[in-house]
Amino acid sequence: MFHFFKVEKEGNDALPKKTEDLLRELGTVADMNEYLSGNEKEFITKDFFKCLEEYTARAALKKSRVATLSGLDRFYVYEIYRGRKLPTTDKIVCLALALKLSLDETQHLLMTAARPVLYAKRKRDSILIFAVNNKKTVVETNALLFDAGEPLLTCAE
Repeated sequence: MFHFFKVEKEGNDALPKKTEDLLRELGTVADMNEYLSGNEKEFITKDFFKCLEEYTARAALKKSRVATLSGLDRFYVYEIYRGRKLPTTDKIVCLALALKLSLDETQHLLMTAARPVLYAKRKRDSILIFAVNNKKTVVETNALLFDAGEPLLTCAE
């Protein structure tokens, strides 16, 4: 389970709620406003573009270098960083591979973009998870996908 939320401790037991716990609450909630206010600290608040900027700064890479490493068109990458384009799941994975993000960071980036997270029960996603965990390049990842008969990452515009 992935937790990407900062929760202020109230006593020693305050931990982020699991998604399953929130779903269970939603199944029984009578007052939506009460649910929202009671769970304010559980929601993802950073947006995709801010997270991408933070990860890029931490990697100490220029945007042009991220474009090269990701296999994405440089002008398209600049549009992403300007907040004008919200990339597809494949393009986000290409960016994550370029930035050498961890699996948790990659999943977080996907979630902030309202894209599906990588799911280990899907063969292609398992390969992508392996690639992220092992800091593979986009080219190496596409070779793994090709060898497995899975669709390649679509990094081109």
